[in-house]
Amino acid sequence: MDKIDIAGIKVRLQFLLDERGITVYKLAKDIGVHNLIIYNFLAEHNPYNLSLYTLGKISEYFGVSLSWLIKGYAIKERDKDV
Repeated sequence: MDKIDIAGIKVRLQFLLDERGITVYKLAKDIGVHNLIIYNFLAEHNPYNLSLYTLGKISEYFGVSLSWLIKGYAIKERDKDV
């Protein structure tokens, strides 16, 4: 099984936030999680990870594929028919 690159997920999530001009607070509020969950995940040295459910909500929110968010490859844009 492939190992998940947490640092890569952080980079892609921060890229999406910056690219769209969305704050962590707004993202968290819009997807229904506490903002500290995302702040803690993005912190440089932290023991926190996001659940697959939360990652799925983030990918849906930004309209990107879950595989792009997690692995950094595959199609970035989410298929609108799914």
